[in-house]
Amino acid sequence: MYSTTFGIKHKRTQNRVCADIGYEGKADGRFLTGKVSSAKTLQLCILTFKKKARSYFPESNHASKGSKKMKKAALLLVATICFLLAGLPAAHAGEHKCALYTGSTEFERMKQLVGVWEGTSDMGKEGEKVRVEYRLSAGGSALIETLFPGSDEEMISVYHDQKGKLAMTHYCMEGNQPRMTLGNADAQTIQLVFASEGNEIDPAKEKHMHAVRITFTDNDHIIQKWTLFDKGKDVGGVTLKLARVH
Repeated sequence: MYSTTFGIKHKRTQNRVCADIGYEGKADGRFLTGKVSSAKTLQLCILTFKKKARSYFPESNHASKGSKKMKKAALLLVATICFLLAGLPAAHAGEHKCALYTGSTEFERMKQLVGVWEGTSDMGKEGEKVRVEYRLSAGGSALIETLFPGSDEEMISVYHDQKGKLAMTHYCMEGNQPRMTLGNADAQTIQLVFASEGNEIDPAKEKHMHAVRITFTDNDHIIQKWTLFDKGKDVGGVTLKLARVH
């Protein structure tokens, strides 16, 4: 990483240009400082802006001492502005860089599912092959589950923590979005159930996915059992048996 420090004079300035890095200045007035990401970028800025500045201050054998000082000051000012602009992207990126989110025990376990899974479903044709994909988003604070990606039955569920507990919103083929919260969990299973608050679904009237139980058989095999409710009653659901592909 190359860097340069520079100043803008108010009265008198002593300065020099470093061949490989750029301009360094020392002023008895107020300083401005900044960085550029590479020597190549810096050199390009200097050449471009010096050429442009010289077009406004053409050389003259009869130029006065005062005009030469004015030209030198103008070149210094233009180069300084260039350095400031060159440093902005790196500074902006640094300000927004942050560590990935670490959540509840259940959410951290769900994050281990990131990848591609394939298996069978008892929905539709018996033994029909299905695919499920998991990926992290929002700085690791949301796990997006895509069921049957690319098919007409594609659906999405988003897992996240809510007030320190695992929660999920399921975007269903029924055209609704049931929200679920952690029901119970143990060493092998996580169960999410229809949330008593925050849902816009009337569970006594509307058909909706009411719960899901995820069983972790081992690191590379899981079973999902989704429970469907209609008019307030359990009317079955779907079971997915999945193995990690990658």
